[in-house]
Amino acid sequence: MTTMECGSYAEALRSLESGEESIIVQTNHRGNENDFKLLLEKLVNCDTCSSLDFSGNYIGEGTALLCDVLKRNSKLSSLNLLNNSIGPNQARNIAELLKLNDSLLELRLGQNPTETGAVAIADALKVNQSLRILE
Repeated sequence: MTTMECGSYAEALRSLESGEESIIVQTNHRGNENDFKLLLEKLVNCDTCSSLDFSGNYIGEGTALLCDVLKRNSKLSSLNLLNNSIGPNQARNIAELLKLNDSLLELRLGQNPTETGAVAIADALKVNQSLRILE
């Protein structure tokens, strides 16, 4: 598996379009929102990328859009959202995703302030039979 480290959402979009299987996005909290949306739109029908790492990008409210996209993506098996300012509302979005997505095998959520949302995720795991790693 090839991995591409990208310094912007636009660069990650180009990597996705070129068929990269694993993408690490390191925007250092200054990602362009329009590029983020374009990246997610491309991810809907992407059949090559199986691993996406958004750790440390503080996507926060963008988590809802990401989850909506991943409800329709059947290729992504690993998602890293460590340290992304994911709160209770975003955790509920992730819980809904877990109820519908059966391709995601690994999900990393550490360093996000969401004790309340953890209950929703735990409830979703009663339905989800595919997730193997949850951090």
